[in-house]
Amino acid sequence: MDHAATTAETEPDGSAARRGVRPWTTVWILTLLYAVAYFDKRLITLLIDPIRATIGATDLQMSLLSGAAFVSFYVIFSFPIGWAVDRLSRRGIIFWGVASWSTFAALGGFARSFWQLLGSRFGVGAGEAALMPAAHSMIADLFPREKLSRALGIFTLGAFIGSALSFAIGGAMLSHFKRGATVDLPLVGALFPWQAVLLLASLPGIPLALLIFLVREPARSHGHAPRIGSGSGRAWFGRHKSFYALHFIGFSTLAIMTAGFSSWLPTHMMRSFGEPVARVGMLLAIFQLTVGPLGMLLVARTVDRMFKAGRLDIHMTFYVWGVLVLAAAGMLVGLAPNAIAAYVGVVLFDSLHGGFLPVAGAVLQLTTPSQFRGQATAIFFVFYNVMGQALGPIAVATSTDLLFGSDRMIGPAIALTCAIVGPVTALLLLRSRRPMRAALADAESVAAAAATTGNQN
Repeated sequence: MDHAATTAETEPDGSAARRGVRPWTTVWILTLLYAVAYFDKRLITLLIDPIRATIGATDLQMSLLSGAAFVSFYVIFSFPIGWAVDRLSRRGIIFWGVASWSTFAALGGFARSFWQLLGSRFGVGAGEAALMPAAHSMIADLFPREKLSRALGIFTLGAFIGSALSFAIGGAMLSHFKRGATVDLPLVGALFPWQAVLLLASLPGIPLALLIFLVREPARSHGHAPRIGSGSGRAWFGRHKSFYALHFIGFSTLAIMTAGFSSWLPTHMMRSFGEPVARVGMLLAIFQLTVGPLGMLLVARTVDRMFKAGRLDIHMTFYVWGVLVLAAAGMLVGLAPNAIAAYVGVVLFDSLHGGFLPVAGAVLQLTTPSQFRGQATAIFFVFYNVMGQALGPIAVATSTDLLFGSDRMIGPAIALTCAIVGPVTALLLLRSRRPMRAALADAESVAAAAATTGNQN
């Protein structure tokens, strides 16, 4: 995109250009780093059965590796990182986060037991806690509010790109390495095929972390922000606790369904329909790179336009209905009589599920004064990861192991999760609309007061 047009669109006075801040360049670099994060996160979902065969883990233990292990350290590090994002260099925070999670992901390639692999996933979670609050804070300081969903939507493309590459590259590598019982790598020695995939596929993230230094730190928009009250941040979140509670829990409940679906989808296609790993990886990668991004950008653009037209609660209203469609699509995949019908459900699911995260992130930036955005985003992603990324895979695995009593019943387990979670999420988001409008009006008054103070200074 033309730099002059972008900076003029974002900051009419040209201040962004004088500071050397390029909004879309920043977004695309953050998108690439988000792709690295999702690549490392999703790669293990393609390796569930090979890992199980080597270390003798159950489906429930594997769900801990793909969910709870990542989430536990993500939660521990989220609060201090959220505090740091509002005060320190966001570029530095992102660099150390990317470098650390890529290192721990690669170390998983040397794991010889469930507990060693668990430790690797702990480190991945700790590193990834840095990216989301820092990236959302930077993007919110670069774009006007009526374009925020689109900017965050572009950033969220990283999830589709990373997932697609993990399926395509991971599936191709695993298929190639499985020609032998072990893989001999220079300076490393003999590894199981899944170990070689984890090691080789994760290493590029370390040098890619340096890309964040190609952009400059954007100026924070709260240089003259007034104090909100006693305790400042605590007072703000307390004043609008109904909105934040419904937002955090509502979108995180939605994530239970999407994370459970995504974590077990490759295994479902292979176990239930006998699909080969290379074909599953390639088809899911194609869907992730086509249907997913197009649907997500369409959702973000639609929400932005309706918000600009005066539908101030559209971020919540859109997914009151969207989550019900997602639930129906997930049930179709889980109960499909054949692979073709299941893939049809995957296309429908992918067209909607990617849009909810940029929409949830955008409304959080809109309703929160800029000096608290890092903390608000960090708290949201704690809920999102604990409820969604941890409980989603566990909910499906628990149904498979304990309710149905067979690892061949993973499809019905996915369908049951979607049938329960969909209506609950819709009700929570429905109730969030009124408190969301109140928080938005309050945040706008704070921003207006900050602008007035800045002009006087």
